[in-house]
Formats: sequence, C-alpha cells, structure tokens
Amino acid sequence: MKIIKVSQKVSIASVVVFNKKGEVLVLKRSSTCKNNPGKWNFPGGHIDKGETPKEAAIRECEEEAGFTPKKVKLLGNYGKMATFIGETNKTPKINEESDDWKFISKKEIKKLDFVNNVVNVLNRAFKDKE
Repeated sequence: MKIIKVSQKVSIASVVVFNKKGEVLVLKRSSTCKNNPGKWNFPGGHIDKGETPKEAAIRECEEEAGFTPKKVKLLGNYGKMATFIGETNKTPKINEESDDWKFISKKEIKKLDFVNNVVNVLNRAFKDKE
C-alpha cells in the first residue's frame, strides 16, 4: 500500500472497520441528524483540539459503534477528512447518532444510500484489503 501523509488541513477523521469475514461496518445516520439523515456512513467526526486524526477516528468509533478498532492504519486523505482502516471482531453497540448498523460486502455497496463520497472510500478500502 502506498503511504499517504495526513494533510494539516484535515478537520474530520473516520475509520472503515472490517470484520473477520471481510465485510465493512456501516452506520445509518439518525433520522433526526442535521446532515444527511437516514444515509449510511462509517464512524467518524470532527478532530478535537490536541487530538491526532488517528486518535479522533478511534474515539469516534468508540463513541458511535461501542468498540475500539484494532490494527488502525491510514487509508487516505479525502479533502478535509483523514480516513483510516481497522479491524474488529466485536458486535457494534450504536449510540443515538445512528438508527441502524450492518456489516456489508463489496457487492452490497450499491444497495444502500450513502453520504457523498462514501462509496469511493469504501471501494478504495475493499481494494486495499484484497
């Protein structure tokens, strides 16, 4: 995998989490969410002051999915978002920011309504795991 450095301009961090079956965790944004309600995404959010993008991605996963991802490494920098990939064998316990969750295969990407650019990131993550 090509090493990609995190830009100083990033303000958001996210993590694409794979399970043992090679599926990715996606979360359905709450219907009460201000941005993209009802659309699917992966755990992520704003980077807090004094936090690295990687620390923020891990924290966001802990908050939104209820577990700490393992083997977290940088996937890439997408505009203001640094995206990491990680692994888990845990069952998610979502918070109020999401209405649902599921692990999906690459074939299932087309079946869901995602937040903008998520499909491109997921395709890149699946390619990285091949």
